[in-house]
Amino acid sequence: MIVMIALMIWPVLALGDTVPPVLPALYEVTGVASDDQLNIRAAPDAGSDIIGALAFDRTAVEVIALSTAGGWALVNHEERSGWVAARFLQRSDIAPGPLGFPARNLTCYGTEPFWSLRITPTEVLLSTPQGDGSYAIKDAYFTREQSFIGANAAFFDWAADNMRVRSHILPGICNDGMSDRTFGLHYIDDHFGHKGCCSLY
Repeated sequence: MIVMIALMIWPVLALGDTVPPVLPALYEVTGVASDDQLNIRAAPDAGSDIIGALAFDRTAVEVIALSTAGGWALVNHEERSGWVAARFLQRSDIAPGPLGFPARNLTCYGTEPFWSLRITPTEVLLSTPQGDGSYAIKDAYFTREQSFIGANAAFFDWAADNMRVRSHILPGICNDGMSDRTFGLHYIDDHFGHKGCCSLY
C-alpha cells in the first residue's frame, strides 16, 4: 500500500519541481568573485558574444524569462536584452509593492505619443506631452493563482479627466519599439488607449 501511494504522488511532486518561477521578477547576482563580473551574452550560450556585464554585487536585476532548459536568464542591459547564467542569480526578497507586484518601482510607458505611468501603492503618476498628473487608485485587483501559473496580472481603476479609467497590466513578452529591450509585462487602458510595456525596476 505504501509503495502504491508513493507511486501515485511521485508524478505530482515531480511536476511541482518543474513549475517555472513567476516572471518577471527581481534577482541579485550571487556567487561571483569580487574581482569579477557576470557576463551578459547575446544568446543563451557560453560561446555567444559578450554584450555587457553585471557587477558581482548587483541587485535589482529584472529577469524577463528563462531559456528553454532554464540555465540562462533574459535581462535588459542599456538599450538591449541579453542572457546571463541563471546559476549566478538569486531571487530578491522583496515585499509586495504597488498592485501586489514584488517591485521597487512599477513603471509603464509607450510611444505615439510618448507617455509614462509610474504606479505607487496609492496613485498613478501620468506623464504625457500635454503635462503631468497625479491620480488616486480607486480599486485594484491582483492575480497570481495556481490556475494561472507563471503569470502576474493586475487590473486597477483610477480617475482622470472626470472619467474612470480601467487599466490592465498583463503578462507577456513586450517590446517598446524604441530599443532592443524586452519586457515581461504589457499595459493597456480603456480611456486613453495607451499601450506599452512595464518594468519592475
